[in-house]
Amino acid sequence: MSTRGFLGACLLLTSCVPATRPAPATPVVPAQADAARDVLVYHCGRCHRSDLPTALPGALAVFDLTDDGWYRGLRPEQVTSMLRRLQAKDDFDPRDLVTMETFAASVK
Repeated sequence: MSTRGFLGACLLLTSCVPATRPAPATPVVPAQADAARDVLVYHCGRCHRSDLPTALPGALAVFDLTDDGWYRGLRPEQVTSMLRRLQAKDDFDPRDLVTMETFAASVK
């Protein structure tokens, strides 16, 4: 077989092999996302849960705690505001601060 024929056969064989597709990207879940949601449901759920009649459209536009990816649209300044608001609450447990700061660091 000539070199030209050999190259043609190789080209034909490789064009018949199906292209492999990369696996779909696994969504990155921020550290402590579930624990942070629990803290936020307690303190902020009244306005940030679309399944409650007390939900506010403006609050839901920032995040909806009923959505699995509730954290995806958060901007750094919103995360900072979230931490500040939580710490200002009289019933905020300081032990939850570690959870919220870990979460905040992973989404900023």
